[in-house]
Amino acid sequence: MGNNQGATQHHQDKSAIDNQEINKELDIFYMNSIFILFAVAFIAGAYALMTTEAGTILLNAVTSFRYTPTVMVILVFVAAPLSVLIGSKSENYRDMFIINIIFAVFLLILSMFPQALKTPIIMDLPSVLAFGVNLRVDQLTLLMVLAAALLWLMAMIYGHNYMILEENNRNRFYFWFLVTYGGVTGALMANDLLTMFLFFEIMYLSCYFLVAHNQTGDALKAGNRYIYMGVVGGLSMLLGISLLYVYTNTFIMGDILAPLQAQWGDNSAILTFAIVVILVGFAIKAAVFPLHFWLPDAHSSAPSPASAILSGMVLKVYVFSLMKFLFKVVGIDIIKDIGLHNILPPLAVVGMIMGSIFAIGQKDIKKILAYSSVAQVGYMILGIGLISDKGFAASMFHITTHALMKSALFLSAGAIILQTHKRDIREFQGIGYQMPITMGVFTVGALSMIGIPGFNGFMSKWYLCIAALDAGKPIFVFMILVSSFLNAMYYLPIIISAFLKKSQERENILVMDKAPANMLIPMVIIASGVILLGFFPQWVMKFVEQGITTFL
Repeated sequence: MGNNQGATQHHQDKSAIDNQEINKELDIFYMNSIFILFAVAFIAGAYALMTTEAGTILLNAVTSFRYTPTVMVILVFVAAPLSVLIGSKSENYRDMFIINIIFAVFLLILSMFPQALKTPIIMDLPSVLAFGVNLRVDQLTLLMVLAAALLWLMAMIYGHNYMILEENNRNRFYFWFLVTYGGVTGALMANDLLTMFLFFEIMYLSCYFLVAHNQTGDALKAGNRYIYMGVVGGLSMLLGISLLYVYTNTFIMGDILAPLQAQWGDNSAILTFAIVVILVGFAIKAAVFPLHFWLPDAHSSAPSPASAILSGMVLKVYVFSLMKFLFKVVGIDIIKDIGLHNILPPLAVVGMIMGSIFAIGQKDIKKILAYSSVAQVGYMILGIGLISDKGFAASMFHITTHALMKSALFLSAGAIILQTHKRDIREFQGIGYQMPITMGVFTVGALSMIGIPGFNGFMSKWYLCIAALDAGKPIFVFMILVSSFLNAMYYLPIIISAFLKKSQERENILVMDKAPANMLIPMVIIASGVILLGFFPQWVMKFVEQGITTFL
């Protein structure tokens, strides 16, 4: 009798699980069907409008792409609270809704390519806020927002299973996940200092909730340090921006340079102070050594999809914005007058070396990756500090390629932690046989970070070496090689342990990855990008070199 009841209960439980799986599949099918129907209706409506005079006027307004940057940002911010409402009814509806929103932004970005390749797209909203909002999309901005969209899309697909299996409070997580994306998109397109600052603060606030999401003692401590440093960096930037406005009477980046140069002779001391405090704010937010100390705990405490976007893109937003500030606002003449070209490269080299040394001493896989990010920011700052077209291009190339490398590493590390509950690299023996695809992705990212030929990381370092030699600074080539050697010291032991050492728990028999397919597919796509750009770097580099002319 008891056996029959047990069998019946087991059958009911199995049926319930099967029904849940069927409902998930139906949810996904319905959500995608709605999206497809919406797309078909949109195309049909557009065709009907184009046959009328009103449609022609509307089409001309749309194809000018003037409002596209604003639409992108508004779409993401509106989607954030909607995702919470949808998530309260169905998590699958919510996840597919977010994926489709990000994909829609991705399509909007692609739609701007023909126009942005000819001339920058500028959106000026003078009546918004007290001083207006100015957005600008040129070739390099287009590259950055495209990379951000792809990374958020991959992280979202990956996160569907990861968050369900690993985390609580998923509605809250995805709300801030989208708000962060809106802040990133807006900051990348910002064409005035005040708009840039406002989006920075949106990013910092939303990233705090991603860092502290788990609400453990370590996560809350990391989140508090993150937000405190963010406040210090934000106040520093706001002070400098206010001073620049007093002397130039504008926030528009491209309009500041001329009055700044005109005021420089009589007010160089106060203007130098303004520039320096803004740079301190950038250094804090971008985790430039030695102001990096908030980063390791923050990036390692966040859920892995958040770690991937924090290290893969959020840091790059600050570095990219630093480029805009230095070359559009300050200008090369003032940069050299202040002596930044003599300060930034040595500071970058120290970060490259010390970030790697700190990583070598870590045992937690996510802490290793976090300290590695400090070193990689050093590479980007080195390219900027060379104050040359080649250095600028090399830095831009590394920004985009590092987004792929580091997101591949954090996502694969997250899958390992999720499936094995191991974070200590000393317990990774034989894990390559247990999770061959995941560990293969990690290996691709790690070898690229070291700078092995055939991966995009090698090309990043190659371009930086060429830029250093062209600037007459061969010492930086040597330091890049030293940093690469240090990279190898903390990445290669992990790979060797995973594939060549015997597991203490099971035989080293190759089995299929246990990670869900929707976690593996984004990782494999990103790793494929790492390899492709290793063999075909001109796909990005040619775009970067062309974009420099409209960016500066």
